[in-house]
Amino acid sequence: MATDSVLPSHLQLPDSEYVNQPDPVSIPINAAYICQDCDHVGNRAEKCTKCSSVSVMGLAKVINREVKPPSERVQKMCIELDSVLN
Repeated sequence: MATDSVLPSHLQLPDSEYVNQPDPVSIPINAAYICQDCDHVGNRAEKCTKCSSVSVMGLAKVINREVKPPSERVQKMCIELDSVLN
């Protein structure tokens, strides 16, 4: 098991499981979309970044959060992230 984690031991993955985990990514809630087909969360409103389904909806609406317009800096970061991932 990974020993440097702050998670309780029952929530930690064995070291071998970390190899296949994606790098952590932070997406502003108003730029996050959840796929209704595969439950994957991504940052594209047009289609799911995992299964390419067009059944996506804004995550902020799903969890009843107020949607604030993203700052210009956040918009730029999302565009750069999208270009790296796709």
